[in-house]
Amino acid sequence: MFAEGYKVAGSFTKPVILATRFFDETIECSCGAYVVLNDEGWIMTVSHFWNSFIAFQQHIEEIEEYKQRIEAIQADQRLDAKRKRKKISRLPINPKWIINNSFWWGKDDVQLKDIKTIPGANLVIGRLEPFAADEIEIYPVLKDPASLNIGTSLCKLGYPIHQVNAAFNEEDNTLQLAPGAIPPLF
Repeated sequence: MFAEGYKVAGSFTKPVILATRFFDETIECSCGAYVVLNDEGWIMTVSHFWNSFIAFQQHIEEIEEYKQRIEAIQADQRLDAKRKRKKISRLPINPKWIINNSFWWGKDDVQLKDIKTIPGANLVIGRLEPFAADEIEIYPVLKDPASLNIGTSLCKLGYPIHQVNAAFNEEDNTLQLAPGAIPPLF
């Protein structure tokens, strides 16, 4: 019974890899899972995984403000080069500002659209585009948790606890996963 449940759930449980590049040029990756809900490509995943995208949006504004302050100092005709460098060096920076944020939704060139976050439930719902419905054999059937009897076996599937590495490609401004980065489902 468990093996059959694993096989069924494995059909619609897919990996998502998040690669984040910071202002200090370090790169961090993490791996999670999402569930394909229907043949229109709607998926569900955890919102704490999506929080880096929200932080990325905020960091873009902070980095732009930082750059504008640098430009203002450099344009100040009253300062010589040494004083400009000194003022610029005193500007507060965050080495962990996110400068690139990339999600890999189980295959290349797929984006998440129509995103809805439900922070209180730690959920994100969105639609994959493009989506090939024929790649999913079975979709989940969502049940009311109250309909589950005490003692019902439950299983949590996913892709966590796996080291994922990525590199930044300067030529095309992309984060690229290392070969073999995708872990097995467990």
